[in-house]
Amino acid sequence: MRLTNIKCGKQSMVSLLAAGAVLILLGAWILRMFWPTGEELIAVVTVEGEKVMEIPLSEIEGTVQWSLLEEYGVPVHLQAEKGRIRFVDVECPDHICEKSGWLVAQYQSAVCMPNRTVVSVYPASYDHQETLLAAMTAGQEEKDTE
Repeated sequence: MRLTNIKCGKQSMVSLLAAGAVLILLGAWILRMFWPTGEELIAVVTVEGEKVMEIPLSEIEGTVQWSLLEEYGVPVHLQAEKGRIRFVDVECPDHICEKSGWLVAQYQSAVCMPNRTVVSVYPASYDHQETLLAAMTAGQEEKDTE
């Protein structure tokens, strides 16, 4: 079969160009999300909605592990290396949190629902406490006005 026998109509060319543009935008978005920005990252660990740890990921050397069992009563272990963190050796029925893998980009999160534990990665300059407080008080203000 020769390529010269294939005819492309105007509509086919427009569809092809639109598909190409979508692929380029998708690729740019993926690069933006997962390409290191050079900004320092912190991991914030919460148990039952309360912040229990803040870990500067850029300062970690080698591999570090934490257990949340003794201090916080949840059978969760975290493992971190420079610039990344993940759930490991968690006692829960389905291990979805472990399957989330390494958190390496800002605003990524992994959740262990049975153990009520969340790990989120933020840029070091992000004031997550202020944002959380604002969200909580905004909800309270709506209740007070009713």
